[in-house]
Amino acid sequence: MNAFSVCREWEATALKVNKDVKLALIRTGVVLGKDGGALGNKASPASHIVTPLSFCS
Repeated sequence: MNAFSVCREWEATALKVNKDVKLALIRTGVVLGKDGGALGNKASPASHIVTPLSFCS
């Protein structure tokens, strides 16, 4: 199974949520570049913390 298949299965499962629940499917990627991106200097570990987003209606 490749990463694309995992994404499709994950999204298909998420789409089964109750229709009253707001759902956002977001795909992200790693940026690679000769002058920076993911290959550049590593930032502090605190910058890698993932924070959940909350949306107000």
